[in-house]
Amino acid sequence: MNLFGIAAAGALAAGWGYLGYRGWTWIPIGHPARKNQIRVACVGDSITYGALIPNWYKYNYPHRLQGMAGKQYCVHNYGFSSYTAMETGDHPYPKTLRFRRSLSFQPDVVFLMFGTNDSKKVNWRGREEFKRQYEKLLRNYLRLKSKPRVIVMLPPCPHHMNGEEGSEYTFGIRRNQILEIGEVLHELAEQYGLETLDMFTSTQEHPEWFLQDGIHPNANGAEQLAKIVYTALMKKEG
Repeated sequence: MNLFGIAAAGALAAGWGYLGYRGWTWIPIGHPARKNQIRVACVGDSITYGALIPNWYKYNYPHRLQGMAGKQYCVHNYGFSSYTAMETGDHPYPKTLRFRRSLSFQPDVVFLMFGTNDSKKVNWRGREEFKRQYEKLLRNYLRLKSKPRVIVMLPPCPHHMNGEEGSEYTFGIRRNQILEIGEVLHELAEQYGLETLDMFTSTQEHPEWFLQDGIHPNANGAEQLAKIVYTALMKKEG
C-alpha cells in the first residue's frame, strides 16, 4: 500500500472511531442473558441508544440501568438513531434488524420510548395514524411468548438549541406533536392496561440534562433517565 493509501486508511479508521465514540455507528450492544436473569429490553431511538454522548457505550441510559439493576437483570439496548415507531416514517424501526432482535430476545420487561422522530413534519401523519401504527408496534411485544411487562414511555421534552427560547427545535422535532403523542400513548396504555412513564414531565424543567441540541441527553442526563427507569422497574419487580 502506498503512502496515500495508508493515510486514507488511517483517516477512515479515525473517522469511524470518532463516530463510534459519539454513538453514530449503531453498533448493537448487550451481553447474552444468563439463566434466571430478568431480561430487560430498552427499545427506542437515539435517546435510548445514547447518540452524541462521548463514550456512549458506557454512558447511555440502558447501560447505566444495567449497573443500577445488578446481576439479577440483563439489560439490552435496542435503541436505533433517527428511527420512528411508524412504518411510514423516514426511518421505520419496525423494518429493522434491531427490531427483530429485540423480539427474539424474548424480554421479560420492555421499556418502549418512541415519538421524538415521529413528531417531525416529514413523518407526522396525524394523531389517529400515529396511534394505529404505534399500536401495531406495541402489539408485537405484547404477543411475545415471554409475555413481557411493557412500559410505554412518553418521549422526553425537547429543549431549544443552547437554551435560546423562541428558536426552532433542532432536527425538525416539534413540541406540539410530542405533546399530542403523549396523549395518544396514555390512551393506548389505558386501553391495554399498561404502565406509562412520563419522561416529558420528568425532563421538562431540566435543560441541563441535554446536549446543546436540546434533544439528546448528555452523560448526566442519561444517568437521570436511567434513575427514572430504574425506579419504575423496581416499583413492580421489587
